[in-house]
Amino acid sequence: MAEFQHQHQEPSRHVVIFLPELEEAAIRQALLQLQRHVGIQGVLMLIAAGNDAYQSWLDPLLRSASIPLYGGVFPSLLWQGEKYERGVILVAQCCPLQIIVIPQIDQATAALEQWSRQRGSQDWNTMHTLFAFVDSCCGHVGALMSALFNQFGLELNYLGAGCGTLAMKSGPVVISPMGLLTGAAVLGLAGCHSSVGVAHGWLPISTAFKVTEAGDQSISSLDWQPALQVYRQAIEAHVGHPVSAESMLCTTRAYPFGIANLSDEMVVRDPLRLDAEAVHCVGPIAAGSYVHVLHGDRDSLVHAVLQARQEAYNGLQPGHEPRQMMFVDCVSRALFLEEHFQYELSAVTEKSLPMFGALTLGEIANSGQDYLEFLNKTAVVGLL
Repeated sequence: MAEFQHQHQEPSRHVVIFLPELEEAAIRQALLQLQRHVGIQGVLMLIAAGNDAYQSWLDPLLRSASIPLYGGVFPSLLWQGEKYERGVILVAQCCPLQIIVIPQIDQATAALEQWSRQRGSQDWNTMHTLFAFVDSCCGHVGALMSALFNQFGLELNYLGAGCGTLAMKSGPVVISPMGLLTGAAVLGLAGCHSSVGVAHGWLPISTAFKVTEAGDQSISSLDWQPALQVYRQAIEAHVGHPVSAESMLCTTRAYPFGIANLSDEMVVRDPLRLDAEAVHCVGPIAAGSYVHVLHGDRDSLVHAVLQARQEAYNGLQPGHEPRQMMFVDCVSRALFLEEHFQYELSAVTEKSLPMFGALTLGEIANSGQDYLEFLNKTAVVGLL
């Protein structure tokens, strides 16, 4: 059975459908219902990775749909204060909307330049929010962030996520009018107003280390020493005992890196894989940057969610009341908090405001004031 959430004011502009199972017949029925809403321009589609096989019928449906659909596949969905391993969320967007598909994110700059030339003299001053979804496991995410910033600057609020599954392998996880795509990104340039709050709650437990050797998403050396050695020593100094090689990867859940920048909070990088000397992360880390080892607990992470929600409310423009909340939260926060993750959901959920979102493999956000970033282990609250 589909679960619908409508607002009494201007219902055609604020419709969210949650389906607990991803089934072709139910999706087609839901899309027919959404088509009846005046002015619908597209549908934001979030899918949980735990659904049964769906690619064979969903890919042709996306390419033939009369309403353009875009979004991504994620480890879990968030809906009205609960976490779901299956199902789909459909969000009607009845504001002006331009969907941009970037089939290969390592060519994002060229794709956006081509899109800019094709748009000609069209006036895009009415666009306020950019929804962005990317295959987070294919590399080159940093190139996409640079391309977005160079094309759109800080004139927009950015709200989006890294798509993928806990298998952490690139795959057909980006939803677009061209079908399910691998190694791609999709953007929704939308006329809806928004306000975004970002916080993570991870605090430094080490001094700053200079990244002296780095790949696209890996750190090879810190202060000219093997990165894994420096990282392990910082953790051992904090816990007060040696950490075995066998338990090291599990320990990293509680000890991400923080990249120093000009904002109040560091940008977090989540260690994903370790080898003999290097630490491989979710998201880019540039050589020459400075990083701290961070640590957090349930209280600091839950407080960060409250902080992100308050930051989003503080950024609302006069006369613009929120009609929906989009909550983008890193899946590694849920893995770290385990049974305490419900505290995060309770901290952000409001009975009077429909909340939808996902547990993601990286978060894309800025508030229209700070640099655009691909984030890890971070909570992002978007008020729409």
